[in-house]
Amino acid sequence: MGAARPAPGVGSLFVGEGADGVVLGVIVAMAVGLGFLNEYRAERAAEALHSRIRHDVLARRDGHAVRVDVTDLVPGDVVHLRMGDLSPADVGLLDGGLLVDQSALTGESVPVEAGRGALAFAGARIRRGEATGQVEATGARTYFGKTAELVRTAKATSHLQSLIFSIVRTLIVLDAALVAVLVGCRPSPPSSTPAA
Repeated sequence: MGAARPAPGVGSLFVGEGADGVVLGVIVAMAVGLGFLNEYRAERAAEALHSRIRHDVLARRDGHAVRVDVTDLVPGDVVHLRMGDLSPADVGLLDGGLLVDQSALTGESVPVEAGRGALAFAGARIRRGEATGQVEATGARTYFGKTAELVRTAKATSHLQSLIFSIVRTLIVLDAALVAVLVGCRPSPPSSTPAA
């Protein structure tokens, strides 16, 4: 690990530029606050998407229809989807036909027809029809899960954050230059040796 660095603005406080130090501190606090707010909003959005998924589904296992919690679904399970359902996993359709609204996941503006061989993504709303399908992917391996992971790991900075960091960098350079000037212009102490 690298050595700990003082917070921006601390150098300003040491050289008597308290106003600059306070301004830098406020800017950094705002940047941290905005980062926290964006992280919080992203987590809330992911939770909202997750809450839309039904928590149990009718699946066929060993020839019997049983209610299964969606977290217990495994690839190979056969599930039945019908109008009003949310697809509990990425499901490859074996028979039947559906009108599937996957706009929140794929960006398609209208629902799409899906029949034998098509894939109903996890979280997609079934608008019309009925179909039986086999679970292809669950959890983080679904299209929905991969999208949620990308959102979670995205580190994109907003324009405001970039602007704030640019201002902070400029002020740090100015602080360093000011310190260099002050140290270089400091008068030399009087000599303590008596004149002969």
